[in-house]
Order: sequence, then C-alpha cells, then structure tokens
Amino acid sequence: NMINNLKPINLADKISELSGIDVFANNRERKVVEVRALLTYLLRDKLKMRWKNIVLFYDQNGKKINMANVMHSYKKYPYYQQHNSDLINLQSQFIFDNDISHDEINQIDYLEKKCKRLEKKLEEQLNK
Repeated sequence: NMINNLKPINLADKISELSGIDVFANNRERKVVEVRALLTYLLRDKLKMRWKNIVLFYDQNGKKINMANVMHSYKKYPYYQQHNSDLINLQSQFIFDNDISHDEINQIDYLEKKCKRLEKKLEEQLNK
C-alpha cells in the first residue's frame, strides 16, 4: 500500500519506521546518512521545500545540520541510490502529487507575523 502526500514530519517518521533508522539521529554512519539523503531528496524534490526550511525542519527535530550539508546530502542521493537498492525500494513506497507544496514552516512564520501585526493594530485602536 502506497503512502500519499505526507507532511514533512509524517514523511520522516514513515521513512524511519520503514527503514528502522532514525533520520534525526546525530550519527554519521553510512546507512543513516543514506536514508537521511533520501528524506532530503523527497523534501526538496517532492515537497518543494526551500533549503533553509529543510535545515529548519531538521533543527526542529533535533538534528543539527547546516545548509551546505543538506545540499551535499541531496546531491549525493543519486549516487547512494545506485549502490543501495533499499533506498529505491523505500522511495517507491511514496507517491506525490506534483502540484503540492509544503513550505509549511514558511507559512507558519507568515501567519505568526500577520497575527502580531493585527494584534499591534488592535492595540493601537484600543489605545486611541
């Protein structure tokens, strides 16, 4: 059974569950690095997340990683895939609608700022 259009955290959890590898582990073991590269690839290519949001996403889930590392991981993924058929099997479990975009961290940020602006406006009105 295929797994459809997941949010970033659900995608990460599902990859961890299926692979038995914690994608957020602060661990440089090859198998961890490769499965994390799969997640990065899916976040970037399928969920259309921005680099900085992928970095933020890892950070929010306890994985310290910088943008250069994220981009390197993404670039290496096709190479890992050639040498590890488990990655292809894992990747084939997920289906994405091409028009879906989950830059959700950005959206939350936008909404928080909008709320603050509205609160400020309201305060100004009340204090007139």
